[in-house]
Amino acid sequence: MSRLIDYLGDGCRIAGFVRLAGVILFVISFFVPNADRTEKGLVWSESGVGLSAFLITPVMLAKLLGAGGDWRTFIAGAALAAGWLANFTVFFRVPAAFAWGLMSIPWLLFLVFRWGWYPGGTFITGFLPFYFWAASMVLIHGSIYFRHRQSRQIGGGV
Repeated sequence: MSRLIDYLGDGCRIAGFVRLAGVILFVISFFVPNADRTEKGLVWSESGVGLSAFLITPVMLAKLLGAGGDWRTFIAGAALAAGWLANFTVFFRVPAAFAWGLMSIPWLLFLVFRWGWYPGGTFITGFLPFYFWAASMVLIHGSIYFRHRQSRQIGGGV
C-alpha cells in the first residue's frame, strides 16, 4: 500500500494519499445508488446508480443540443459536456494551472441544475452519486497542490 501511495503522489505521501482517496471515491461514485426522500426517510431509489448517469449523459447532451434554445441551454450543455469529459482526466495528471478548473466543473454543473437552467429540471442536486463524484474530482486534482507544497518544503525551491 505504501508503494501505491508513493506512486500516486510521485513520491509525496500526502499527495498520494489524497489522490488515492479521490480515486476510491471516483470508483465508488459509479456504484452508489440514489436515495429518495419519503415520509419514512431516505430509501434506496430505483432511479439508478452513478454508472447509469455516466452512460446516459451523452444522450442527454445530444437531446439538449438538438433541441436548440437560449443562452441557458448553451451553458447547461457546456457544463454537462465539461462534467462528462472531466471523468477522463482522472487517468492522467494535469498542470496545476488547470487543476482549479477541473475541480470547479462539478460545482458549475451543480449550479446550472440548481438554478434550473437545464430544461429537464434540478434532479442532479438530489442525485446522491453526484456528490461522491464531485468530491473525487476535488481530491484527485487537488492532490497536485500537496505535491507542489511538499516538494517546495523538501527542496526549498519554488
